[in-house]
Amino acid sequence: MATALFLGRFQPPHVGHLLTIRHISSRYDRVIVGVTESAPSVMQIADVIGLLKQLLPEKNFEFVHVKGSVEEGTALIDLEFDVCCSGNPIVLERMKERGVRTEYVERSMDSIFSGTRERQTYLEGVMVRADLAKESSIVEFDLVETAKLRPIEKINPTHFKGIEVDIFENNVMNQPLIVDRVTLAVLDGSHRYAFLLKHGYELSPVLLCDYDDESIFVGNHLGHRFKYDRRKWISKQHVRATAISGNLYEPRTTRHFFPFRKKDRPTELGLLRRKSANSVDHLFSMVTKTQEILKNNDYIEELKFETSVLDEYMKEQVKVLAWLENQNRYINSLLS
Repeated sequence: MATALFLGRFQPPHVGHLLTIRHISSRYDRVIVGVTESAPSVMQIADVIGLLKQLLPEKNFEFVHVKGSVEEGTALIDLEFDVCCSGNPIVLERMKERGVRTEYVERSMDSIFSGTRERQTYLEGVMVRADLAKESSIVEFDLVETAKLRPIEKINPTHFKGIEVDIFENNVMNQPLIVDRVTLAVLDGSHRYAFLLKHGYELSPVLLCDYDDESIFVGNHLGHRFKYDRRKWISKQHVRATAISGNLYEPRTTRHFFPFRKKDRPTELGLLRRKSANSVDHLFSMVTKTQEILKNNDYIEELKFETSVLDEYMKEQVKVLAWLENQNRYINSLLS
């Protein structure tokens, strides 16, 4: 059984990496993907490995942390493999110096995401802006290139038409999209994203959020905001993997919970630089109007459940409030 080692920083992982790894796996029985510590870094290595596992779940892939840098000659590689595959000439040269058999593989680049270019964007732009956030430490309003955003969900055709009409009638997008700073995944606002893409708006109004912050979490039911459910299957890593792979969820699969309110922040369409229109057929879910209504009804039931839980919580808090007020009266009586 032949094993190939593929080394890289994967900062962050992108479609080009996936294409290259899958190409290698077509030639070898097993592929070890080694994540090195080379700078620059926009993601924790544990998060990179977790994301790659979500993107490439097949059993013939193994993902490991390689301490040190191959390019700098400090990498600690204690692995059993037959050949090291890479598209980086420096990596190949360093591995040859170690007496390792090497093979050059062409590095794949998808048309949307170039690792070097986007990593530079994160380092100089998105990630730097985290220190300049005006609203809070985890969210910031900005205008971001629509072409760089990555959807996570498909959209409902009829619902989209309604949103399309509403935005054009007002000539304003009232609510910005909510986007992960690292992957630029659209966490909230899939239909508005589709509108901007379809009508050729070069810029998108977004709230860039620190998706790694523990106060932001995701579920697949509104009840996950309040109650533990072992049937919950979705995670932030899964969401990021979906955004990078392009294998989108069906509409309204995710429920994101943010520690800030989704307030209106009107942005005139004229500020978003309209250019050529684009097809968004790849974003449409193949559902009928009847199926959309049924999905809406499911969501209505979730909202009813959420409000019932909130009502229970409020009743509990009213009892606590009354108890504390009685305690204060009792303490004051002892002081008098």
